[in-house]
Amino acid sequence: MKSPSPTSTGPAGGLELRLQRNAPGFTRSERALANYMLSNIERLPFDTAASIADTVGVSKMTVSRFLRKNGYQGLAEVRQELRRKFTIGDLQVSSRVERFLQGGGQNEKLSEALTLEIEALVKVYECASTPEWERVVEAISRAPEILVAGFQMMEGIASIFEIRLQLLRRGVRRIDTRNGTLAEIHDALPGSVLILFEMRRYSALSPKIAQLAHEQGHFVVIVSDPHCDWAHEVSDISLMVSTESRLFWDSQAAFLSLMNLLLDAVAQRLKDCIGERAAVLDQMVNRFGLLSSG
Repeated sequence: MKSPSPTSTGPAGGLELRLQRNAPGFTRSERALANYMLSNIERLPFDTAASIADTVGVSKMTVSRFLRKNGYQGLAEVRQELRRKFTIGDLQVSSRVERFLQGGGQNEKLSEALTLEIEALVKVYECASTPEWERVVEAISRAPEILVAGFQMMEGIASIFEIRLQLLRRGVRRIDTRNGTLAEIHDALPGSVLILFEMRRYSALSPKIAQLAHEQGHFVVIVSDPHCDWAHEVSDISLMVSTESRLFWDSQAAFLSLMNLLLDAVAQRLKDCIGERAAVLDQMVNRFGLLSSG
């Protein structure tokens, strides 16, 4: 995959996208550095090479080489980029939100959590303008079958994605471990797509299922947070979202946003045929009285 130019500007040249695109070529130490930077993006403007090296367990020289490998002259250039990006003023949010963010005391934690979620959503929208995104949309739109997986904390998101995608196209089903065989992967037609949602602490099944689907010749898409550092190794495309939060649980807002954008993109791609499918499904709903008429 082609890496972004060190001199590129805007979202295509941002730190997050550079790290995600270059991830397949990273060593173990470089993956650890990338995971740290992606998980602590809001802290990087205040970090030093020494503090990053101490936290990750590498040398300062390794940090410097890693930054140069990703197109930066040094940490100062990264700081300058991040201080320009994702500020509340740049987002032109309403004065109501600004007042909330400026509040002190008990609102301080919530203000920081809101800022992190806004940053995470901006990153999702940036992701939706990349070549990798287009490949995912095309694969989901054209593949003979779509397998959807998500376990434990991600089971709900996987279920919503499966149900909504079924309204757009046929051949969509979720991997269900209750049968004890994972027959869905084996039985799927050649060239099918597996889209797997995962975040920390990830299910022990997820890397194995992705690897199996990859070995079976299916196109594997993993949507995960930076803590799933194995995602690039067992997928054709890995879409990364930020789940950082100051609340008790990690935030899933970015997963939901990405799911909505992805479903909309597929709907636009299939707009010439989804009308007929929607009409047939409406007839079935009305026949069995599955939904209220109100």
